[in-house]
This record gives sequence, structure tokens and C-alpha cells, in this order.
Amino acid sequence: MLSVAGRAALRRLGAGASSRSFVISRVAAPAPHWQALKTLHAVRLYASVGRPTKSSTTKTTKKPAAGKTATTTKPKAKKAAKKKPAAAKPKVRKPAAKKPATPASLERKEAALRRQLKKTALFTEPKPLPETAWRVFVVDKLKGQPGTFQDQAAKMIATAEAFKALSPSEAQRYASIAEENVRANNAAYKAWVESHTTDEMNNAMNARARLKRDYNYPKGNVKLIKDSRMPKRPITAYAFFTRAKWASGELTQQGPIGENAAAISAEWKSLSASERQPYEDLQRAESQRYEKDHEAAFGRKPEQAKKSPEP
Repeated sequence: MLSVAGRAALRRLGAGASSRSFVISRVAAPAPHWQALKTLHAVRLYASVGRPTKSSTTKTTKKPAAGKTATTTKPKAKKAAKKKPAAAKPKVRKPAAKKPATPASLERKEAALRRQLKKTALFTEPKPLPETAWRVFVVDKLKGQPGTFQDQAAKMIATAEAFKALSPSEAQRYASIAEENVRANNAAYKAWVESHTTDEMNNAMNARARLKRDYNYPKGNVKLIKDSRMPKRPITAYAFFTRAKWASGELTQQGPIGENAAAISAEWKSLSASERQPYEDLQRAESQRYEKDHEAAFGRKPEQAKKSPEP
């Protein structure tokens, strides 16, 4: 039996070929059976080749037209994170302009400084007893006798005459009292000094010097504080050289001090390094000694002092 494709092919060929087949059939002899099968096979081939099937079709893809580029979708940009607002800086208040000092305020400031310096100066040392036979005699004779300046002057003249008239034994008695007073004064003064620290004593001496320099206080001579605990300042190389020159006898004591000092300074400047070496060695030893004494007295090393200029 013929397939569906074969029957369709025969129907297409039937109409047009019926007249031709009729003519041929009349002219040609009937074909044998095997030829009929061959003809049928050719018809089947025609049907299968001439009619395209679904499997033989190829899909064509449209190419993009020339000049047009494929559009690509750009990735969306991420939104930048919002910056946090910076913390507000604290407002710095400008210092108020200082008012010009008035004379009254300056005077009050100076008075306060003087009071502080007097307090630091430690004018509290014990009052000394008379240390000479004459002073012991004066205190003994004039004690409890108030009077005017003229009266005191007249009394002093009479007291001096009486002191000259003392017998040797009486004079010795006043001399012995004076010696005892010296020992008592030394002991009391030493106890007063040691009741304060070395720093307090050092500050007191500096305050006394400033009071005298800036305020002329006290009116008389400044009483220096004698503290054996204080380290002695180191002697410089030039000071050692000066001592050596005076000890050598090369300088005349009668000559002006200025001329002698100028001669020593000129000779010092003319010395070579090897000639200065002995004096510099002495200065180095003095510096080491002072450093040890200062640390023992104050519990710390001395501050580096500025180098004094050479003469």
C-alpha cells in the first residue's frame, strides 16, 4: 500500500499525465511488473525529496543591521552613602582684653610682693646676746633707763668713762660673760638654721638679696645667713691662676688693683692649652666636689650653670 505522501504525489501527477499515459499506453507495450515497482519507487523518492519536511527546515537568525550596536544595560550605580555631619567644634572664647593696670593696682601688687619676700627671707633668727665686754657693760648699765637721744648720748659718754675705770677683775668678769654669750649665740643660731631645710635657707638668702636690691630693705646692711650645710661654689681655672700669681709675689701690692687685674687677664689669655691644663684640672676637680656636696645638701644634682665668660 502507498503512503499518504505517495498517494498525494499520484494525485498531483494524475490529471496532467492521464492523457499522456493514455497515448503512451497505446503505443508502448505494457511494462512488466518489476518496472511498475521501479516507477512507484521513483514516485516515492520524488515525493520525499521534492516536499520539504519539518526536520529539514533550518531556522535563520536575524543579524543586527549594520551601524546598529547591541544595546547593553549598564548596571545601576550604587548611591553613595550620606556623610554624617561633622560634630560642631566647641566655640573657643577669646580671652578678654586685659585692662591697663592702674597706679593703685600696681602699688598693691608691689606691696604684696614685698610681704611675700619678707616672709620668705625668714627674718626670724634669734636676737643675739652682746658678744664683747664693752657691749655687755653698756647693756648692764643702761638697761631700763629710757630717755631722749640727747640723754642717751650723755649717758654713753658717762658709761664709756666708767668702763675705762674698771678694775682688771671686773673687766675680766665682763669678758667672761661675753665669751659665754658667743657660745650661746652660736648654739641658738645653729639650731635656728637647722630648723629649716636647705631649700628654705637658700630661698631666704635669695629673698634678702632681692629685697635689698629692689626695695632697699632693710636700711642697714643685709644679714647673710650662715649655713654650713650649703655647698661652696666651685673655683674656676682663672681664679686658681689668679691665686697662683698673687702667691708668686710677681705682683706688687702697692700697685693699683685695676692694673694688676689687667696684667693677670692678659697673661691668662696668652697661655697655651698645655699651660692652662693644670688650672683646668683643678677646676674639674672642684666641679665634681661641688656636685657631690650639692646632692648631699639638696638631694639632687645642681642645675647646669651657664659658663662664665673669660676675662
